[in-house]
Amino acid sequence: MRRLAVGICIWAALIAAPIGEAQTAARTRTGPPPVISGVFPPGAERGASTQWRISGRGLARVARLIGLGPGIDFVAFEPEGDTQARVTIRVSPDAPLGFRELRVEGPDGISNLALIRIDDVPQTVEQEPNDQPNSATPMNAPGAFVATLVSTDVDHVRIAAIPGTKLTLDLEARRLGTAFAPIVTVMTSTGASLAQARESPGGDLEPRLGVEVPRDGVVVVSIRDNLYGGAASAHYRLRVSKTPYASGQFPLGGPRGREIAVRLDGGTLAGPIEKRLTLPAASGPSFDLGSFPVPDGAIAAPMQFVVGEPDEMMEPDPRPQDRPPAIAVGRTMNGRLGRPDEIDRYRLPVKKGDKVRVEVQAASLGSWLDSVLTVRDGRAGNIVGQNDDNSPNGGVAAGGRRINAFGLVEGSQDSMLDLTATDDDEWVVEVADRFGGGGPEYPYRLSVGLDRPEFQVSLMLGNPNANAASQVAQPGAGRLVPGALGVFNLAPGTVTPVNFVVQATGAPGPVTIAAVGLPPGVHIEPVRVDLPRELRANTPKSRTSAGGMVIRVDPYADPAASYVEFVATSEPATGPALVRKARANIGVQLAGVGGRVTPITRTLDSFPLRVLGDLRERFVGPPPPPVLREIRTPGTLLQGDRLDLELVFEPSPAGDPEFDFEVDLDESGSKAGLAGQAVIAAGGSDSENDATLQIARILSSPTTPPGVYPVRISARFAGGRTIEARANVVVRRPLEPLVRAETLRIAPGGSAVLRVAVLREPGCIGEVEIRVGDVPAGVSISSPTTLSEGESEIVLRLEMAKDAPEIATERELSIVAVARMPRGAVATETVNRPRIVSARAEE
Repeated sequence: MRRLAVGICIWAALIAAPIGEAQTAARTRTGPPPVISGVFPPGAERGASTQWRISGRGLARVARLIGLGPGIDFVAFEPEGDTQARVTIRVSPDAPLGFRELRVEGPDGISNLALIRIDDVPQTVEQEPNDQPNSATPMNAPGAFVATLVSTDVDHVRIAAIPGTKLTLDLEARRLGTAFAPIVTVMTSTGASLAQARESPGGDLEPRLGVEVPRDGVVVVSIRDNLYGGAASAHYRLRVSKTPYASGQFPLGGPRGREIAVRLDGGTLAGPIEKRLTLPAASGPSFDLGSFPVPDGAIAAPMQFVVGEPDEMMEPDPRPQDRPPAIAVGRTMNGRLGRPDEIDRYRLPVKKGDKVRVEVQAASLGSWLDSVLTVRDGRAGNIVGQNDDNSPNGGVAAGGRRINAFGLVEGSQDSMLDLTATDDDEWVVEVADRFGGGGPEYPYRLSVGLDRPEFQVSLMLGNPNANAASQVAQPGAGRLVPGALGVFNLAPGTVTPVNFVVQATGAPGPVTIAAVGLPPGVHIEPVRVDLPRELRANTPKSRTSAGGMVIRVDPYADPAASYVEFVATSEPATGPALVRKARANIGVQLAGVGGRVTPITRTLDSFPLRVLGDLRERFVGPPPPPVLREIRTPGTLLQGDRLDLELVFEPSPAGDPEFDFEVDLDESGSKAGLAGQAVIAAGGSDSENDATLQIARILSSPTTPPGVYPVRISARFAGGRTIEARANVVVRRPLEPLVRAETLRIAPGGSAVLRVAVLREPGCIGEVEIRVGDVPAGVSISSPTTLSEGESEIVLRLEMAKDAPEIATERELSIVAVARMPRGAVATETVNRPRIVSARAEE
């Protein structure tokens, strides 16, 4: 039976199921796991095939790539000795854009991760020599210049574009694993300097700048390291586009389960842009805001976003001049220093004996704010407490970072105070920038109180600041400690410890940590952690407990692989249960070019685990059972449409008389109008033995809210054997209508023009109807209101009858775009609303 059921998804991606117990495999000896030290070019264009050259170690025995995500097909892996390989991949036209993780796998294990970029602009590879402006590599905008910065190197690229075009230059280096202190200089074709950029404050530290193309239609860009360092694997991309970028964001967080507006500004934006979205029902430290559509593309939020509790507050706009706004214990205020030298003040009522923590989150979320936190008494204005950079004793941590005995970053540029009130009072809390800065790039979150239970679990898989990945490719490097690079390569019969630290505030109660997604033959017993009940003096102001788990691999475990998560749960005495994934900071620097640069790390909450051995063994006895090798997600699911997830089995399960599979959605997906179907169709996939195609079809109703929905696929085979796999489906609106928030002036007997643009998602190609609502009496639309297939802009003409009554006050018009999707019409309203008023009303 193939049916829709209810399930919960907490891990997704790779499944490499084990070999049946009744079979005997010819085992092979294994060496050190493979290592990636570079991928060039470090990106791929959507809708095209790309060949990468991977450098590293142990590549001769690699069988495949893993972890690339949806929309990418692995075509071929051709080793060229032990240190080089050529890889061919194919990217679908609707593959999600952005940065992806890449690993390689073979019988010796799974490698460290490398980072690559999926883009929608063509790539131009540098042509050496290009050390001088007159020998610069030519390219057209938009596009991406991909190059390698070797020692003493200065790269030049000559960019051709229409004169007057405003271009955005975005250097992608740290995001690809290359750490250097960049200097990007933009010049005219005659060598006159136009602009220069270095590391940007906050966020990803990458240089970005905007430039207007001169009259001759040419700009020349030079890229170098501050100290002229370089390396053979120091690859980078210079992305050139007409899409502006934002440097500011407000707010940095919001209340869980609520609808909220997030505004981006600064950078090269002509003005602020806003996006409304509904936050998840559960709080969490990181939430993906997605892209913000603009006329020339889409831009990403420059900072992180926190989902907080329902009683979060927003700084009043404008701020009252006579008296600071109030904040209470247990609340979080989202604010921003909107101009240089601004100091934000808040009133905080306290009672004698109250123990209060006042904390700022800013730099840790990508804000440019280097906060200084001051608390004064409400009577004489005397300082009760003051803190600059957070450290255990309230002092300044060297370089803004302090590493404790567990390898955790303890200090930061953010501020924190733990205070005890000596009298009933109304404190004044002040937030300022250490250097007097202010503007769109200076948001913050100010939290007061220790009331709420909360905890986090950090896995101790190696010191992230050591960037071990940059060393593993060196000659003579030995085996790495399992887990050091965010991956566990384990031999049968081994026992591997995994240490962790639990940090808690409030009273979350005992924390239980369990592993999810283990392959057969691998065992990890859950561990319970009882946190200290009281805080001790002269210690970091949180409850901290260290512990460990043990990974045991059966002596005769067959080769297998999966992604493992460590899920921690607690049940506070009051409030709902807390569920948090354990995380680890992993060094991912593939190339450093000299000089003092901030280490490149990546936070992981899902870890590949490989039981070593060759998955291509010779067998004695019956053939191996089918293995679900991959779930191919060809893109996003549009409202009112369907998405087919292809299940790639090896070999085909078509000959199994008991084969069946089900497609399950969790409760949120079912309530949102999603449905799943299991489909077996004639055809084949890349697997040589496939005679049929297994498809997990996901159907979306026209009213399904945009978001990420988990899907679970469970397959059953002869003998009662079952396997499960999980994936996430992203639901998006088919289009985004855009209109300016302008005022249309129209006189009786006259007319006005309203322009409406439509950004279509791939797959939305049919007719689109534009509906205009709240039109005043006597005003009608005389022009066609339907965009034909493929059209993206329409001009609406509004006419006012001669005898129509004047529109004395401005009236807002609602603009709705209706797309005809396969499963029904999907209506989307513009964020902005134009206004209409009689021309005479202003005379």
